[in-house]
Amino acid sequence: MPIRRHLLFSLVLTTLAVAGCYIDLVPLRLDGPRQKNGGASVNFIEGQTYAVRGGQTLQFDLYRPTDFAVGNKPLVILVHGGSWRSGDRFYMLEWCYDLAAQGYAAATIDYRLAGDGVAYPEPVSDVLAAVRYFRDNAVTYGIDPNRVALFGQSAGGHLAMLAGLSNDVSVFDPTRPIGESTMVRCVVDLFGPTDLAADPSTADMDQIERVEGFMGASLADAGPLLAEASPINYVRTNGPPILIVHGDADTLVPVDQARRMVDALSGIGQSHEYVEVPGMDHVPGAIWQLEFTQNYRAAVLAFLAASL
Repeated sequence: MPIRRHLLFSLVLTTLAVAGCYIDLVPLRLDGPRQKNGGASVNFIEGQTYAVRGGQTLQFDLYRPTDFAVGNKPLVILVHGGSWRSGDRFYMLEWCYDLAAQGYAAATIDYRLAGDGVAYPEPVSDVLAAVRYFRDNAVTYGIDPNRVALFGQSAGGHLAMLAGLSNDVSVFDPTRPIGESTMVRCVVDLFGPTDLAADPSTADMDQIERVEGFMGASLADAGPLLAEASPINYVRTNGPPILIVHGDADTLVPVDQARRMVDALSGIGQSHEYVEVPGMDHVPGAIWQLEFTQNYRAAVLAFLAASL
């Protein structure tokens, strides 16, 4: 039988080998969200293809309320983190269950990871392809094509912001019509980078290497593309509402990235909310079961309820 192993921030395996058998840890991972939602059951489908791009098959898992066939549900598309170069859609399973139990359809998606010839803007174009796929197939999945949110964590937050804030998707995907907008209803960003063109003297070598890997070039060679790949440059008065959550102790994506994004949103008058979590570092804030996430979870759910 095939063996499926998925790391949760290098700590938790979705599948474990024990005494020659394989124990699926997904039910254990979902026990916390299930308890938070009073034991609610949800409907889910796994391993569906939304696109084949650059020779890679991109898939999604979709979690829905059990009554998904009764009326169209708002959709939240979740984009995992991993410094643009690692990770997979299974990172977001807890959030998917949690959101489905709250009445949303929640899809966690693959996108092409940086490296081996993949670089900006290809991962962004994959997220845009997912948005279009779900709009085109809304009836099939029982979702409302006019109530779509993007929700990203870390590098996924960066991608969700770029895709969601763009008023011209052809910037990231030249096969799309000039001037086409994603027109999502809102964006949730959990501690994603907002300005890749920030002063490199404020970043350490590891942070610089991650950005260079995403860009497929050194900072010097990337030049003006760094600004093009920065969500802070896409704020606009008619942009979708955005929720930003960031920890003030984040050692991977400095909290200054979030604060400057908030200043830009405030300056232009774009609707937004900001939650700064005291003492929260990057990885502890990303694991659904931990206290940090539980502390900002209510803000996420309230924002989605108000926006969708």
